[in-house]
Amino acid sequence: MKPRWWRVLSAPARNFLAQLRLSFVSALQYRTDYLLTVFSVAVSAGVEIALWQLVLKKTGQVRGYGLADLIVYLIVANVISMMCVNWESVLDMSEEIRQGSVSRHLLKPISLFSVATGDWLARKIPVMLGALPVFAGLHHWIPLQFHPHFNHVLMFFALLATSLWLSAEIYFLIIMTAFWLSENQGVAIGFNVLRWGFAGTAFPLAFYPGLLVKFLDATPMPYFVYYPTLALLGRLPTEEFFLKFLYAVFIGCALSFNRWATWQAAERRLQTVGG
Repeated sequence: MKPRWWRVLSAPARNFLAQLRLSFVSALQYRTDYLLTVFSVAVSAGVEIALWQLVLKKTGQVRGYGLADLIVYLIVANVISMMCVNWESVLDMSEEIRQGSVSRHLLKPISLFSVATGDWLARKIPVMLGALPVFAGLHHWIPLQFHPHFNHVLMFFALLATSLWLSAEIYFLIIMTAFWLSENQGVAIGFNVLRWGFAGTAFPLAFYPGLLVKFLDATPMPYFVYYPTLALLGRLPTEEFFLKFLYAVFIGCALSFNRWATWQAAERRLQTVGG
């Protein structure tokens, strides 16, 4: 008999691989939809580049970022953001809670959330792969300098792991609000809007006023996208990396405790209403 930890880890992995296979089959069967998705990536990238060309036409640089630097930053930041944002699963699971169907199988909530996250990542991977030719074309249009060193890659994966952890904890807390709020979609959508603006997805946080950056530094926001991106681009000194990593772990532990306490309260509420 296989150990319990193997069963816990293998179920989400099998589900992820099955969903990944279905995603590629769907992309091949519905080629028009898939190509339109890739085309939308190309158009949005082209529009943003054109706007930044106008902004940088006179100054040449903004806060240490030239056009090529900014393009590389935005590409990496948006890929990281795509990996970490999972509000579709949040809305689906919240709806199950409101309908009462979640009480039958939400025995270990983080396990169910990991399955939902695996499904979402599997659906996004074909889109990410389809976007690679777009980024390769950008390299011929505007020479992009992107040569990360080995230590930059290690720092990136360490901060990416904390980013996924923080995202999972916060999204799970949002899901749990469905036990008390009849309509919690606004919480999920509002959080993702804040992420887009203040996590470093739309712009490097260096573009923002210093006081705002200091305030955001005390929140989980920069640890979702901004600091992992800086690490991969070699813009995060090693000493600062250790401080950011330790603080991200501290925030993650605090969120984990809140998640546990919230689930205990939700479980009691579930028993009260007969779930």
